[in-house]
Amino acid sequence: MRGYLWIVSVAMLILTITLFQLAVVYKLPGIIGMLFLMFGASLAILSAIFSEGRPRIILLSFYGAILSIFIVFTLGFGIAHM
Repeated sequence: MRGYLWIVSVAMLILTITLFQLAVVYKLPGIIGMLFLMFGASLAILSAIFSEGRPRIILLSFYGAILSIFIVFTLGFGIAHM
């Protein structure tokens, strides 16, 4: 069963992005969008950690790259607006 957990991780990431976009479109408060993003991303990363095989390595590398890019952009915008 853990061999298919990577599919749950990908589905959770897609669902998280979709819910985040809907929160932006329907102009919900920012805290709700942030909670969608944090909760969904955490579940996606956890399900990727508990999966096994090659998809686990690929997903964790992908999530790490996304997180690194996010941190670089956040620091860049923070420094640019000082």
